[in-house]
Amino acid sequence: MTHGNVNPPRRRRSSAGGATSNDQRGNNASPEPEEKVGYGNPPKQHRWKKGTSGNPKGKAPGTKSLQTLIEQELDVVLEVIERGKKRKYSKRRVAAMRIVNKAVEGDDKSLTVLLRREGNMPVAPSVAPVSDEPLSFNEQSILDHFMDAARIAVERELRERGT
Repeated sequence: MTHGNVNPPRRRRSSAGGATSNDQRGNNASPEPEEKVGYGNPPKQHRWKKGTSGNPKGKAPGTKSLQTLIEQELDVVLEVIERGKKRKYSKRRVAAMRIVNKAVEGDDKSLTVLLRREGNMPVAPSVAPVSDEPLSFNEQSILDHFMDAARIAVERELRERGT
């Protein structure tokens, strides 16, 4: 007995438009509504079970945030030769010393960083154009205040270095 090319029996389609009826499958339960499957709607058997985390193992132990890594790097101690002597400073302190020194030398960006850090300078959207007119009393007092804050920061740094 040879079977050759025997096609399986075809299923009859219901008049509802494509799915076989429950009676033809041998299932007498009431018909279930069609489940929408597609982008954002995976089949039910592939969805997360209720109460199951998408990351069951959680964060790997020892993983550190960027903020933690930066803090650790700033605490690393460097040997710096200052006035012919070897001294040990943290990277945080070396960065602060450079900002203060550059601000005192007249670097505008460093002065801005320093003064914003001290909380004495509001954030300005742009720099005002230079004018040949003398400063008003208010402008002069503001400039004096900024210079005093920078001088105090430099003096504080020099006192700290001396100890």
